[in-house]
This record gives sequence, C-alpha cells and structure tokens, in this order.
Amino acid sequence: MRSARVLVFLSLVFVMISAPDVRAEAPGDETFRGIPWGTALSTHPDMRQTSCKEDSCSYVRDKEALTMGAAQLTSITYRAYRDHLVEVIIEAPVEVEAGRSPGRDSGNFLTFRQLCHDWFGKTTFAYSFETFGADQFRWEETGIRKVLRVTFSKNYMQLSISADDLIKGLEQEEDLPGSRALGTGADTGAPAAVKSGEAEASPPPAGPGKSPKAGRKGLGKFFHWLFTPDGPINEDPARGTD
Repeated sequence: MRSARVLVFLSLVFVMISAPDVRAEAPGDETFRGIPWGTALSTHPDMRQTSCKEDSCSYVRDKEALTMGAAQLTSITYRAYRDHLVEVIIEAPVEVEAGRSPGRDSGNFLTFRQLCHDWFGKTTFAYSFETFGADQFRWEETGIRKVLRVTFSKNYMQLSISADDLIKGLEQEEDLPGSRALGTGADTGAPAAVKSGEAEASPPPAGPGKSPKAGRKGLGKFFHWLFTPDGPINEDPARGTD
C-alpha cells in the first residue's frame, strides 16, 4: 500500500513538472520570449527582416510558436528603432472555430484576454465600444506599455507591447523629431505608431451648431485614436477598469 502511495505521489510530481507554465510565457518588463528589450535585432540569429523605413525596421522570428498558453495567434512582429527592439505586435483571431461568428463569448478572445489580465494585472483603461463592435484594454503603469485592441467584426485582436522609456531615451539621445519614431505598421496591417507619450485627444461629440464636416473629422480622429497602437488618451481611466 505504501509503495502505491509513493507511486501516485511521484506521478503527480511528474505531471506538475511537465505541465506547461503559462506564467513563464508572460511578456516581461525586461524581455519578450527571452529577448531583452533594446537587443540589436539585425544581428540576432533568429530574426529575419521583413521591412525597413528610415530608422525603423520590422522582423519575424524563425520557428516562432504562434500560441500563448491555450490562445492561438496569427503572427508576432518585432519592431526595432535604430536597431533596438522597442515594440512587439501580437495578432490573433477572436474566433478560431470554423462557422462560428466572432463575439465576446469567443473562446480565443476570452482565453487571450484572461492571459493578459493574469500577466499584466489590473488595467489602467478598459472600455467596450458597442457601436463599433470593439474593445480596448491598456496597462500603462510601467515603462513597458501594453495595449490590447479587439475588433469583433474583423475577427481581429492586436496586443502591442512597447518599451516607451527606451524609445524616449533613444529619441533624446539623438534629439530626433517625433515623426521618425517607430515605423509605418504596413507590414502587419496595423496603422502607424505615433511618438511615444504624444497626446492624442479624444474628439468631442458633434453638438448643436457644429457642421457635418466637423462631425466627420471628429469621427476620423476617434478611429485614428482607437486603432493607433500608441498614444495616451483623455478618457477617464477609471471608467470600465477591471
């Protein structure tokens, strides 16, 4: 009987050791998947350059695992500014089950969102844009900013992780204009990133006396803010925070 209990105990230990640790995959404030922020990507043996414009280049990693925990991913793009890793863009589908419409009950969305909460903790901003079928979550308490944007109608999620403090340091080092920060985002289908820390004011709603042209301009600013990977907002961070 004792030997049987010992066997059961050893089996449980083996299962615990061999089970994948989701926390070990968590992006950190020092590294992303073992690559420290600021690493020279042009000389990294696993990196392959996909695009380059001025001081900003994008890379993909050979044999990249397109999963995070139980969540399925579409792509992971590494972005370098002046050859320093400063940003990672992770793209994933909301729904992975064929024939099922993507929504807030989709398994891949729920899994990925929960992973982000487990990794990064409480959000500094979280909001559901019901009219546009989109959600946004932000974690901005450290120098590594994390922003998760979800567009259900397009079956699309994007998690951007950017080393804001490092970007600021590189810009100040050479006194570069803000227009040269990061890249165009064309290689991932994402809009261009704006200069880190540059305020993007939320457009006011069109009220009485405002022309339709002004309303369209405000709507355009809203979409620019919603889908631009970086840039603080003027919403109340406490609203919708979870």
